[in-house]
Amino acid sequence: MKTLLPLREQPSFKIYLPQVLGLAPNVTLEEISDGVEVKRHASCLSINIPSAAKESLIHNLKEGWCTDNLSASWRQLLEHLLGAGMIMARGEAPAGSVHAADAFATISRAIDCASSQAFPPNHALNDLIKGECSLQTVKRWIIENYHFTAAARHHIAPVLDHDMSFLEREMWLRLLKDESWHWRIYRKVFTQLGLTFQNVDAMTPDPTTTALVSALTEAAIAGPVEYAAALVFIERPPMVACIEEDPLYGALLLKYGLERKSVQPLWWHALENRHSGHSSLPAVIISNRLHIAREVVGDACTRATQVVAVVGRWQQSILSRTPHEA
Repeated sequence: MKTLLPLREQPSFKIYLPQVLGLAPNVTLEEISDGVEVKRHASCLSINIPSAAKESLIHNLKEGWCTDNLSASWRQLLEHLLGAGMIMARGEAPAGSVHAADAFATISRAIDCASSQAFPPNHALNDLIKGECSLQTVKRWIIENYHFTAAARHHIAPVLDHDMSFLEREMWLRLLKDESWHWRIYRKVFTQLGLTFQNVDAMTPDPTTTALVSALTEAAIAGPVEYAAALVFIERPPMVACIEEDPLYGALLLKYGLERKSVQPLWWHALENRHSGHSSLPAVIISNRLHIAREVVGDACTRATQVVAVVGRWQQSILSRTPHEA
């Protein structure tokens, strides 16, 4: 994935910055004409900065960046880098724990590795993107995505059973409120496809759709850190600003005859992950823990990679079945 910084985020969502930060393992810097690219595996953040600031940026990220008295622009940049798992804290954490920033970088690195395994080049999602699926398959894909979206309350609610700060609880409640009505975004595409909420609700979801909801629910039951980690992959926003440029939603619009008014709400929902702060929520939740027990970090990585694997199987299943199996 590749995106440009800075991005807009809701001001109420704040990532906590440790006193000193530096590059996480396996993260590299590459100078480009108008800034610097920060890379880890297939992830890439392009930072557009003036040439005069480029040397300082590279030096600080490599040698250690003190976060005291930062300007607003540098703070925003570091928040985005931490939220992408590209940087981590310098210094020792208390015995038996790791810095929260390090935990998030570890989780992000694990998700990268799991993603490459869950979505190989021959994955059925690539057929959808290339326009090689039947309209019946696309219809089934939309129905299963609706079932998943409609189940949001089921997997979010259990996280509220845990002890947490007032501010953190408010963040989870906001997510629950936001996601609880998003099933409505399918109204127009259902109409174009000759479907209604009533007849789709009567359909039994694919077993892999149920498995994905179950994996997220189990992470929420395990704890806020585990659930936040599980949401990292789910809540990633599009890397482009225009629907036609997005591989997935652009394909729905341009290759399968779906009307713009049908696809636009789905695209809005994807963009909402960024603009409402959903995409930064996992980093906010985890970074504000300051230090996290090693066993919790290990469990969070396991939960996060399990979700990526289940998403891969989910997409493969609903895009691979022949029409008579639908």
